[in-house]
Amino acid sequence: MKTPIKSLAISMPFPGSVFLGIWVTYKNYLSKEHKQQIGNRRELVMLERLKQLSENDERIAIEMLKYFISSGFKHLFKPSPGFFSEIVKEKGSTV
Repeated sequence: MKTPIKSLAISMPFPGSVFLGIWVTYKNYLSKEHKQQIGNRRELVMLERLKQLSENDERIAIEMLKYFISSGFKHLFKPSPGFFSEIVKEKGSTV
């Protein structure tokens, strides 16, 4: 008999409710559009990677997720240098 693998607690890299909302939207998008179910270990790594790619900036992380969804991307990546920084500056966005 196999021992079930324990789930790990998911901790968000950013405290804002806006980030949490867009993260849930991103996971739903991956599920519906790309048939990807995200286990909690993968989710932890994805959140850690997003924090790194956004240079620990919640506003940039939010813009990145919106961009991935609107462009149909299914993987996290860092676009050209300064791309999201310019968007955040233009919007004068605060989270």
